[in-house]
Amino acid sequence: MRYRPYDLPPEFKELGPSYRWAHPKGVKEWIKMEQKSRGDEIRHGQKAKSNITWEKIRDANIPIFFIAGGADLYQPPSMMRAAAREIPHSNTLVIPEAGHAVQWEQPELFNHSVLKFLNKHR
Repeated sequence: MRYRPYDLPPEFKELGPSYRWAHPKGVKEWIKMEQKSRGDEIRHGQKAKSNITWEKIRDANIPIFFIAGGADLYQPPSMMRAAAREIPHSNTLVIPEAGHAVQWEQPELFNHSVLKFLNKHR
């Protein structure tokens, strides 16, 4: 049988192992929220109005803040750093032991970091 990462439970893919172990109630809350967000199970989306490229992002000349969880299975820190190399003067932050749902796992650190970044670029 072929390994397919998308077959793994969402809480395994999105929440880091440290959080899953230390916060079982938070995991249960997250699972409920994730299940509710699925709605009718059909992925609804909007077609992009334009083709987004690194060049267009660089030309926009706006502050960019890349945040990754150290245990993120979807977009690991190495992927974040590769994206940051495309955007000169961008900021990066790796939140140790967090998975993809950094804002859920470590909300205080996430919020503090984002607010600090926004205040710096007022």
